[in-house]
Amino acid sequence: MRYGATYRSKVDIDYDGTADFAQTPTANPVFDAIVASSFPPDQRVETAVTYPAQASVGIARVFSPAWTGEVNVNWTQ
Repeated sequence: MRYGATYRSKVDIDYDGTADFAQTPTANPVFDAIVASSFPPDQRVETAVTYPAQASVGIARVFSPAWTGEVNVNWTQ
């Protein structure tokens, strides 16, 4: 039998920087012009992302060289 456990704590991350927008040409000049006119200008951006706490426990059993069975329980805050 094999046993395993892991825990990841909650993490808050703040991102800031600049957003640079670029169009990928489609070979259709009319469509490309419409898309280009709707792109926002390059600008500063910022956001925050919270990654939740997570925990996992598991157990595995090797039945043969070709077969292993595994059961896991996962929790996310």
